[in-house]
Amino acid sequence: MTPVETLKQDLKKSKPFYGVEVTLKKLRAEKVSKIYLSNNCTASETIKRYATQNNVEVVELDVNNVEVGVVCKRPHSISVLCFA
Repeated sequence: MTPVETLKQDLKKSKPFYGVEVTLKKLRAEKVSKIYLSNNCTASETIKRYATQNNVEVVELDVNNVEVGVVCKRPHSISVLCFA
């Protein structure tokens, strides 16, 4: 199963949180179970560093942030989203 298909399944199961700042805030509070990153995310290194400290799974998608927005059915681009 591709990472995009996994994202689609996770979107059906629970509500995601969008954005770098929200994701970092939830990571610091240790309230994240999974993170998805677009292939052109500018803050990916910072997010990966916090995620490894908290043992959170990070899935790197092979699509850019505009396509992630389309997959999530949002009218804007999404570079990072997480699930609590």
